[in-house]
Amino acid sequence: MAGAWALAAELDWLRPWWVPVAWAGICLLFVMLTSLWLRRFERGPLELAWQWAYQAPWAKRAEVTDQTSRKTPPSTAGPSTPPKAG
Repeated sequence: MAGAWALAAELDWLRPWWVPVAWAGICLLFVMLTSLWLRRFERGPLELAWQWAYQAPWAKRAEVTDQTSRKTPPSTAGPSTPPKAG
């Protein structure tokens, strides 16, 4: 146990600096990953999930509407009034 505490005591002078260094490293990682992501996709992953969640109910309704419109037979009755000649 003395070895672990000795290391902590030896690196005590780094204590206030590890947080900003870690923050800067994480920000740099995010910037790099964002750049790579946006080269391939038009939107970010959260925006894609948001768009999917917004459009999913409407897509389901459109699918149901398309299926019901295919099942109804076309109208056999012609136009109600013939077109008038000029």
